[in-house]
Amino acid sequence: MNIICISGVLYDYKLWNNRQHIMTRMANRGNRVIYVEPPKSILLQALKLIFGVSPEQNTGKWFRRLFGSEERQKNLFIFSLIKFLPTKYRFSRHLNYLLNLLWLKREIRKKNMDDAVLWIYTPEAVTLAGRIGESLIVYDCVDEYTAQPYYSKNFNGIDKNEIELLRKSDIVFSSAKNLAKKKKKYNTNTYFIPNAGDYEHFIKATHEETKIPDDIAKIPHPCLGFVGAMDNYKLDIKLVLYLAVERPDWSIVLIGQVGVSENSLDLSSIKDCGNIYMFGSKKYNDLPAYIKNFDVCLIPYRFNEYTKNCFPIKFFEYLATGKPVVVSGLPELEEYKNIVGIAHNYEEFLELIKHALKNGDELQKKERLSLARNNTWDSKVSRQLEIIESFIRGQNN
Repeated sequence: MNIICISGVLYDYKLWNNRQHIMTRMANRGNRVIYVEPPKSILLQALKLIFGVSPEQNTGKWFRRLFGSEERQKNLFIFSLIKFLPTKYRFSRHLNYLLNLLWLKREIRKKNMDDAVLWIYTPEAVTLAGRIGESLIVYDCVDEYTAQPYYSKNFNGIDKNEIELLRKSDIVFSSAKNLAKKKKKYNTNTYFIPNAGDYEHFIKATHEETKIPDDIAKIPHPCLGFVGAMDNYKLDIKLVLYLAVERPDWSIVLIGQVGVSENSLDLSSIKDCGNIYMFGSKKYNDLPAYIKNFDVCLIPYRFNEYTKNCFPIKFFEYLATGKPVVVSGLPELEEYKNIVGIAHNYEEFLELIKHALKNGDELQKKERLSLARNNTWDSKVSRQLEIIESFIRGQNN
């Protein structure tokens, strides 16, 4: 199968999410994939290249990919698009994709990937639906875009784009039950397949040979940890502060980039807290070693329209480390309350951490590992391929 993936995310972005995990595994199974990065301004990328900003995003390679895709691994090709106009308004977004259409179609022809599956992650790319000669359109919905500040601020009419995309799609996948319920109103061929975790990677936290990095090894125990993007609409920094103040004998480690999607997270309240440690971003390959030092893994999320439709990728990643997990009462995680601590207020969050520190026994660890082992990216990809193949068989009958 050939796949043209309109990702909405740079492939080399530090925080790997659904797009990279799924498309690399699609390629590993012999499917040929063109991973299409979102349109970027040539001027802005040139300035980044000149001044050495964002080296992790491989700006030099971005320019080369404008003239032809880069083969990152067998069957996986990375292709870049240009942003000619600002993306705030629907008509300019449509025009951006239409202007890129010639480049993309040329690349598809070069790779002999006509009649591919058009796999879209981002609603503003609806303009491409029906225009590249695709045999099938898949919309993989992994977020409630209308409740995400970055999209609501920079993409006027994103809700209309999404409705149009839902109606044009042959298959819709959703990473959260509530998302699937909402999207099914516009496309009955909608399937809920939860997010997954990279079990083989994060199980390394249980291996004796995995060395805990020196910087976190110095942190006093008990050590509670969070790993992920730190955005105000997700991370409840007041909850983090509450835990630190109530229990000054606990160390709280925050690993990840601040302000990934928006810059409104106010960290001033925690600066004077001596038991909160900001570690910044760490390489994906190093995360199991850092989590190995945690006594409890945390998902201290806020309650809002976005998190109501959110199934955090870090959930199964944490479980794969075998560590106890305490999370805010996200609706999508309620069914796992017998294995992890689900808190519905600050006081309950604190009490569940106390319980986890006291009762993180070997039996519970085995249950966590078993759940993670059964919810991998490979199992998610298998389910998606089954649905696609069944749809194709139905078309051909």
